Amino acid sequence: MGTWGVALYQCDDASDLRDDFREVVRAPWDGERLLGWALETYPDQSTDLKLALADLFWTYGIEQSGVRDTALTVVDDGSDLESKRRLGMSDRDLKRRAAILDELAAKWRNANPKPRDRRMLKDPQPFLLRPGDCFTYPTSNGRVRNPYVTPAREAGFYKNFPWERDGCAAAIVLACVHRYETFARYLVAVLRRQDDVEPTLEQFRGLSILHSRTFAHEPERRVHLVSTTRSHLKRMGVSVVGNLPVDSRHVELTFARELKRRGREFANDAWTLPDTYRYDPERLAPADVTDPVAAFLA
Repeated sequence: MGTWGVALYQCDDASDLRDDFREVVRAPWDGERLLGWALETYPDQSTDLKLALADLFWTYGIEQSGVRDTALTVVDDGSDLESKRRLGMSDRDLKRRAAILDELAAKWRNANPKPRDRRMLKDPQPFLLRPGDCFTYPTSNGRVRNPYVTPAREAGFYKNFPWERDGCAAAIVLACVHRYETFARYLVAVLRRQDDVEPTLEQFRGLSILHSRTFAHEPERRVHLVSTTRSHLKRMGVSVVGNLPVDSRHVELTFARELKRRGREFANDAWTLPDTYRYDPERLAPADVTDPVAAFLA
């Protein structure tokens, strides 16, 4: 567990819980089910987690007195400060932490007058892609177009951060799942290729899954669980070439661990060269690994 400051979310546990909670809170769940999810996902229940959970419930106006009372006990009995002391926090920082906890406890003792909107989803998110969808998107030195830049801001953004198409990436959706029965996720394999010509659907069968060298000892297989939106796919220039039948059972067995992950934005995983490529090109270039995508086709 890493801690880098005295504030509530300046540690790995609390920060990870907050990141997960921001999505899960949109599920059509009541407070009891949200609490059950938190206890199952974060069974360790350190003092950081107990405090963060109370703060998140308060922030979104979710009434769960047991969560609040547990956090108040952690503040009142000094167990959080003691755990930080054992981790090596200085006396000066412990004093600052105590002041922060006192402020939080005072806040939690009263209902939130302006709770944050949960933006709750009534139904599971519809899938934008299907298992077996083969698609391409343009790249510039391995980088995708930035999907966070709106069309109105593109001219100014790309003037400061030039992007000129010099490649065409290819990928295939191996599976689609609903995380927590609500949030659409896609298991996407980025494929290895070296030209700017869009492959035909039949050519997809002969492609290999991309492996990228990183600072780790072994090349990374570029199969990731991702999320995306309709606007992001459009801004990235994603074009579906066609669909190939997938061996879903083989995919589930091979990528069981990946399918359980939180998932990241597709744009963050769609690049075909590592983010740090420019720093050490020989070490970080795509690896010469044969990994036929055909092995996962029906």
